[in-house]
Amino acid sequence: MNDAARAVGSRPVPAEAGAAAERHTTATTLLLAAIVGAVALLLAGLLTPPAHVPFLGHGESFAQQAANPWSLVGKFPQRILWPVLAWCAAQVGIGGAAFSQVCSGALLATVFWFCRVRGAAFVDALLVTAAIAATGAVQLYQVMTCHSDSLVWILLLLLVHHVRRGRLFWGLVFVAALSHEMVFFLSPWLVWLRRANGANVRRELVALFATGGAYAAWLAVVKVFGQSQGLGVLYYLQENWLVLGTLGLWCVWGLLLLCEFGPLLAVVVWGWRTDRLGMGGRHGPLVYALCVLSTMAFAYDVQRFSCFAFLPLVLGAIAFLDAPRRRVIFVVLLLASLGSYAWFHLIPPEGVDALASQAKAGGWPYDRVWHYVLEFGSHAPGTRGRFFTHVIPHLWLETLLFTAFAAAIVGLGLWLARDQREPRTMRNASP
Repeated sequence: MNDAARAVGSRPVPAEAGAAAERHTTATTLLLAAIVGAVALLLAGLLTPPAHVPFLGHGESFAQQAANPWSLVGKFPQRILWPVLAWCAAQVGIGGAAFSQVCSGALLATVFWFCRVRGAAFVDALLVTAAIAATGAVQLYQVMTCHSDSLVWILLLLLVHHVRRGRLFWGLVFVAALSHEMVFFLSPWLVWLRRANGANVRRELVALFATGGAYAAWLAVVKVFGQSQGLGVLYYLQENWLVLGTLGLWCVWGLLLLCEFGPLLAVVVWGWRTDRLGMGGRHGPLVYALCVLSTMAFAYDVQRFSCFAFLPLVLGAIAFLDAPRRRVIFVVLLLASLGSYAWFHLIPPEGVDALASQAKAGGWPYDRVWHYVLEFGSHAPGTRGRFFTHVIPHLWLETLLFTAFAAAIVGLGLWLARDQREPRTMRNASP
C-alpha cells in the first residue's frame, strides 16, 4: 500500500457514513434472518407437516375472534394481539392456519437475528435456529394452529435482548400480556433478570405493578365494551389444580419436556452448570423454572408449557457454540433430538385433538402414556389426584424409561461442563 492509500485509509469515518453502514448491516441481518426463518420453517414441515385448519378448542376460538377482533367477543377477547395480526393477514389473503405458519417463521427469524446480534457466528446461528425448528416451540404448533404462543416466544427473546432498557422491557411485557396473560406468571423472573442486569428492585416492582395496572385497565375496557372473558382470571382461580393435580401435572410436564426437546436439553444443563445461560446468574434458571411450574396450579396445558424451555435452549446454545470445537457435539445432539421427536410424536389427522388421536393409535410408549394421562386429566376436581394411584402404576416401565432418559441427558450435560466453567464474556451482553 502506498503512502496516499495509507493516508486515505487512516482518515476517520464520518459519523453519517458510520450510521449508514450500521443501518445497512442491520437491514442485511434482518433480510437474512427472514430468509433463514422461511427455509427453516419449510424444513420443519418435513418432520411435522403443518395443519391447514384451526386446532380444536383454543385454536378455533382464536380463529373466530380474528374474523372481527374489534368486537371483543369470544372465549378470551382480552388476548387480542394474535386476532388483530391474523385479521391484518387475512386482508391480504392469509388464513388463520397459514398465519400460524407465519408466526412460527417469524419466531425462527427472530432466533437467527437474536443469535447474530449477540455475536454468534453465521453457522452457529443456523445451528441454533435449526434446533428450535426441530423441537417443541415450532413442531408443536405445526398441528396446534391458531394459537398465540409463538408471539409470546418472540417477545420473550426481545425481552432478554432489551433487558437493560427498562421502559422498553416492561412495554414488551405488556404487549406479551395482550397475546397471553401467562407472561405475568414469569413476573418474579422478570424482576430477577432486571436486577441481575443492574436495575433497582424497588423501581422494577413499581414498573411491574404499573404494567399489571395497565393490563387491568385493558381488562376493564374489554368488560365494558365487549363480552366478559370466558377464560379470564376468575376462571383459572376457580378451576385450579391444587395440590395433587398440580404435582401430577409437573410429572407430565417433565415427560413432555423430554419429548419436545430430547437430548438437546443437555445444552441447557451445560449452560446452567457453567453459569452461562444469561438468565440472571446461577439461580436465574431455577427462578424461571419455578415460574413456569406455577402455571400448572391453574392450567393443565402442559404440552404448551414445556415449550418455555426454548429460551434457555437458545441462550445455552449460543454460549455452547462459542467454542467451534463443540459444533460437532451440538450437531450430534440435534440429530439425536430429531430421532427422539420422530419416535415420540405421532401426527394426528387435521382438525382432531392431537392428544386423543395419539392415545388411540400409534406406537409404544407414546400411545400408552397419553392413554393414562388423558384418564388422569379429568376436569372433575375430585379425580385430580388419580395420577399417582391410576397412572403411575400402569406406566411403571415407561416411567423407568423416561427416568433413565432424563438421567442420561442430565449426566451428559454435567459431563460436558466438567472442564468448561469459563467466566462470562461480553458476547451475550444486551444493548
